[in-house]
Amino acid sequence: MSITVRFAQRDELDAINAVRRQVNDHHVSGRPDIFRSGFCDELEQHIFEFFDTQDHSVIAAFSEGRLCGFASVYTFVKPLSSYNLERRIYGVEEFGVLRDFRRMGVASAMIDFIKKDALAHGIDRIELDMWEFNEGAYKFYKSAGFVTIRRYMELNVKGFPTRENAERILEEAGKLNNGAWISHSRVAARCAEAIALKCGDLDSEKAYVLGLLHDIGRRFGVSHFRHVYDGYTYLTKLGYPAAAKICLTHSFPNRDIKDYIGNIDVSEEQYEYIKDMLSNVRYDDYDRLIQLCDAISMPFGAVSVEQRMNDVKGRYGAYPQNKWEKNISLKYYFSVKCGDDIEKLTSEVKGDI
Repeated sequence: MSITVRFAQRDELDAINAVRRQVNDHHVSGRPDIFRSGFCDELEQHIFEFFDTQDHSVIAAFSEGRLCGFASVYTFVKPLSSYNLERRIYGVEEFGVLRDFRRMGVASAMIDFIKKDALAHGIDRIELDMWEFNEGAYKFYKSAGFVTIRRYMELNVKGFPTRENAERILEEAGKLNNGAWISHSRVAARCAEAIALKCGDLDSEKAYVLGLLHDIGRRFGVSHFRHVYDGYTYLTKLGYPAAAKICLTHSFPNRDIKDYIGNIDVSEEQYEYIKDMLSNVRYDDYDRLIQLCDAISMPFGAVSVEQRMNDVKGRYGAYPQNKWEKNISLKYYFSVKCGDDIEKLTSEVKGDI
């Protein structure tokens, strides 16, 4: 495939925005709790403002006359300070390749062009930043010779996202793998909130969020045991350890990995990883609450524990007796804790189906 890289013209910026939309969608999917969905007017106009700014340029890649990639670059001088020497830097603000042209040498061709342009400006240092979730970009930049010189780190003090951000995370997951599990998750969240409100020592907002995200591993596709592993690793990477823990514990009220109902669709290494995590984790009432709510939530609404377990048994042919008994005991535990009958308390909870 023949690739041509040159500086873009202003009348090509609309086509470049098509690439930027894909890049933005990728960031929204990776961090829906940070990036705004959609491609707003400010984003659309930014490339035009960037193009018109002194010492800023837009680079475009073409294959057989079709624009297939872009980079927005700029030069600047970081002045001498009490901490740093003066440095002339060639920066890359945005970089993207159309989905249909990835892994075809487009990105490498643009990096080669950028290196030559930096040297033409008398600059021997190119800098860019990227998000940790973007593993594909990291591998490419590393293979192109970039090295990490600085890290930005974050710590979520609560360990779980806000209600609003949790809704965004679930919404984006539904775009990737829509199904009844989305409504099931909402029912579990509503049940958890209703029960927590009646308990004196549980945060209803936290309960709602944990219920909403307990099955988030299903965002990666139809799966069985794997959704436990995927959910735990996904929320851990996002920096939400309390929510990640629920992904791990919600299917195992007895902390027995053999209680899982469904296919074991993970590698032996991943299976042993979850097994080891379960053996070391300490359950609290949020774990127990989401286990209960998972056991009473159908996509259309809340049901009795027995009805839900019989539904699972009907679909899979069996239900472990010790898990059955544990779920019943959880119902009684929370009935006493909140001073109300669980089935009565959640009888008005409905799903979105």
